[in-house]
Amino acid sequence: MPKTVCNGVEIAWDSHGQENDPTVLMIMGLGMPSTAWPPEMVEGLANAGFRVITFDNRDIGQSQILDNVNTPNIAIEMLRKAFWLTPRAPYLLEDMANDALALLDSLSIRQAHVVGAVKHS
Repeated sequence: MPKTVCNGVEIAWDSHGQENDPTVLMIMGLGMPSTAWPPEMVEGLANAGFRVITFDNRDIGQSQILDNVNTPNIAIEMLRKAFWLTPRAPYLLEDMANDALALLDSLSIRQAHVVGAVKHS
């Protein structure tokens, strides 16, 4: 997987399909690498005429692992949120969304369909 620096973090990504086709950006849920996307789904979209971009979010898979940050105590952070206090986290969902935008910018992609997934137990 190639890597691109997005917002100061090295993001690993892959592209499937033709570069000039409409783009589908596939964002895997928190804690899951991009390899969790079913290959048949990615290939099916590429064969249907889409350029499919998959990537590993920061701190997961082949993207940069942030060893210098502390893992927050989820129970304490939920309590802080219940009292309308700002969570103390090394990065926020907004940072991860900005990584996705920076990746698209680095690939000169001006617009994309976005597909997201979360893991359910």
